[in-house]
Amino acid sequence: MSGSPGQSLTRRYSTTEKLRAACYVKIEELDDSSGSFGQFVNRPCCGWITARQAGGADPDETAPRLLTWMDQDDYGYCYRLEMDAVKVFNKASLAAFVNSVRARFDSAAKKTAKENGKLRERPDYLRRRWGEVLRTLYAAQKDVAGYVALAEKTGLTASDYPMWPYLKSIATRPIVGKGKIPVH
Repeated sequence: MSGSPGQSLTRRYSTTEKLRAACYVKIEELDDSSGSFGQFVNRPCCGWITARQAGGADPDETAPRLLTWMDQDDYGYCYRLEMDAVKVFNKASLAAFVNSVRARFDSAAKKTAKENGKLRERPDYLRRRWGEVLRTLYAAQKDVAGYVALAEKTGLTASDYPMWPYLKSIATRPIVGKGKIPVH
């Protein structure tokens, strides 16, 4: 390809965005009961992150865009995308993504439930959803203080089990949730 490396990277993430959009156009024609198409859709998302980082894109612009994709995903292909994204995020992008997710988590606590509202609009759902994402991100950052503070706010969940031995080894106080859970 001719042109500067920056132009090449810009084309790469533009092409990745087009590929991702094309996947959503074709989805109505597919039977993805095996889940393999969903895994394929995640790859361009991670490639897009990598290309934006390599091109020097502002992480504070990348994070909200990625969250918008997650919000607008009616097929569940971006469900738990953060588990793959943490593998390709650099420190700045991970920090920006954590900040954006944290803002959504905090915002959900301030919302009031609407009668007959959609699931995606319910504060309890939003708080649980963004809490799960934060757990993944804090674990990737090895941010024990953030993880423990989140667990204190939301209570422990089954997803905390893999982190328990690590948390237990460093914890100096009980984790408070829906009751005290002592650390022995």
